[in-house]
Amino acid sequence: MEKTWFLYLTAVSFAHCFFACLAMNGPNSTTDQSALLAFKSHITFNHSHHILANNWTSATSVCDWIGVYCGKRHRRVTALNLANMGLGGTIPPHIGNLSFLSYFNITSNTFHGHLPDELARLRRLNAVDFGDNNFGGGVPSWFGNLPKLQYLRLANNSFTGSVPPSTGNISTLESLNLRFNFLEGRVPEEIGHLSKLKTLRMGYNNLLGSIPPTIFNISSLELIDFTYSMMSGSLPQDMCVFHPKLEILRLSGNEFDGQIPSTLGECRELQIISLSSNKFSGFIPKAIGNLTLLQILYLGDNNFEGKIPQELGSLHSLEMLGMESTNITGLIPSFIFNISSLKGLGLHTNNLFGSLPRDMCSHHSSLQMIYLGNNKLTGNIPRAIRNCTLLSIFYIEGNNLTGNRSTSQTLVVDATSKDVWIKIQKFELNLDEFGQRDQTTRPI
Repeated sequence: MEKTWFLYLTAVSFAHCFFACLAMNGPNSTTDQSALLAFKSHITFNHSHHILANNWTSATSVCDWIGVYCGKRHRRVTALNLANMGLGGTIPPHIGNLSFLSYFNITSNTFHGHLPDELARLRRLNAVDFGDNNFGGGVPSWFGNLPKLQYLRLANNSFTGSVPPSTGNISTLESLNLRFNFLEGRVPEEIGHLSKLKTLRMGYNNLLGSIPPTIFNISSLELIDFTYSMMSGSLPQDMCVFHPKLEILRLSGNEFDGQIPSTLGECRELQIISLSSNKFSGFIPKAIGNLTLLQILYLGDNNFEGKIPQELGSLHSLEMLGMESTNITGLIPSFIFNISSLKGLGLHTNNLFGSLPRDMCSHHSSLQMIYLGNNKLTGNIPRAIRNCTLLSIFYIEGNNLTGNRSTSQTLVVDATSKDVWIKIQKFELNLDEFGQRDQTTRPI
């Protein structure tokens, strides 16, 4: 009996010693401090007296360092927020030792180099923002192994190669932003497996081929952006069947062709549609008039036929309407000038004919820009134009219009104003509309 108790006590003592030693040798706050000091040694500062240079020292607790946040219970580093701090350099593999890290934001700095594979050990990562730096190399496939990642932003860098199919393994991902890189190849169909995805931004890359049909099966999507990405193909006829929440559709500057699906009118939450500078043809869908929340509609630089649909008069929230260089014909409908929210109208370089609506500004005070140049318009400029008191640009060159074209509120400009409208469009397209939805929050 005594021998049995002796063996039991020996085993218990051994177990206590084993786990105590394991705790001493395992990751702790000292490990976090060593990892961040190694990170500091790889950082370059934009000036010699940078605040982090003297703040990140072993003389103080890592939890008191600027940009570092720790958990209250275990005092381990849970967040790094070093956004827009004038930092450069590279990310060392030591960062992979921050095993409690869930938030990593170093956006708007000048970091460069490749992302080390050791970051794949950060299994608690929830939000990663490495945007607006100079990182290069391929987008790491190990992002697909992070089980809790919800937000991934790598925009405005120099990443090359293709989008890893393993990205589709991040089942928790809600926001993916790869805009403004040098990515090429096809968009992997596996992206369609991201059933919780809300915002998808891949614009301004060198992507090829069509949008994978699987993407249009993600019912949670609120924003789709493939602007200026060299993509092609037609849009699926049922593209809005699974998208009850879609608010922003941005496909401008590609080579998409065919007709715009009439089912686009079923995406009732749409607020921005940007399909300009493609190869769309056929008639402008009347069903777009069902989108009563629509604020921006850009269809310019395509090859449509027919007239401006009368149904567009139902877009009572519309602020910008661009249909320049689209080959549309017919009279300019008066209902356009009854949309009280409209601020910018671009119908230049088309086959529009006839006179301007006599009451074109009688019920309107918000218009600031009207572009009607290079059409076949005739007759007098209505006196009602004076009612557009906010109007600063009224471009009508290249028509047969007569009459007093200028008032104290109205500036008649020459053909170079077409370039102004194009710049306005590009500026709008470059904006990260509704960007608040795609921003990480400051950790508490």
